[in-house]
Amino acid sequence: MKDGEIKTVDDLTNPKWKGKIVWADVRSGFTSGPLAATRIRRGDDLIKKLIIDQEPGFQRDNRLIAESLIRGKYAIASGVTKSVLQTFLDAGEGKNIKFIDVPDYSILATSDTLWHTNNAPHPNAAKLLLNWTLTKEGQNVLREHGGVNSRRTDVAPAAPEEAPKKGQVYVPLGKEEYGNATGEMTQFLLKLLGQS
Repeated sequence: MKDGEIKTVDDLTNPKWKGKIVWADVRSGFTSGPLAATRIRRGDDLIKKLIIDQEPGFQRDNRLIAESLIRGKYAIASGVTKSVLQTFLDAGEGKNIKFIDVPDYSILATSDTLWHTNNAPHPNAAKLLLNWTLTKEGQNVLREHGGVNSRRTDVAPAAPEEAPKKGQVYVPLGKEEYGNATGEMTQFLLKLLGQS
C-alpha cells in the first residue's frame, strides 16, 4: 500500500481491497467500536459495503491478525495491538506495518480509563490514586510504562500517530447519548453475517 492511499473509510470500499482486509471478531471492540462510530456518521449502507461487499476475513486471535498482516495475507487490519506487534518487532519482523489514522473511522475509546466505584472500601485511598494518576507525574508514568497517550497537553504522547488530532471530530461512544451503539453494532454485524 502506498502512503496516503487510505484517507477516509470510503477508501476501504475500493474493490482493490476486496478480500484483503481482516477485522477482529465482530464481538470485539476493535471492530464494533469504530464501525459503530462509522455507522453513526454514515449509516448502514457503508457498513454493508465494508462487511459484505469487501469480503473481509475475521479473526479472534490478535496475534493471528498481526501475523496475517506481516506475512502479507491481508493488506489492511483492524485489531492489531501494540503489545502483540511489539513481539514481532522484537523478533525483527513487522517493520512493514504502519498505523493509518482514518479520521471518519476514529473513536474516543474508554479502554484506558480509570473507574471509581461507589461505596469503595477505602474511598479516600481510591480518590488519592485517581487524583495522582491525573497529575502530570502520574500521566508520565502511564505513558512510560503503559504506552498510553495522555489527554494532558503537557505530557508528550507515547504514540504520537495515535494521539487525537486537533480539529478532527471523534465519536465518544462512552457518552450516554450514544447508548448501546457498540452492542447494537455487534448485533447488526452478526445479522449481516448470518450469525445472529
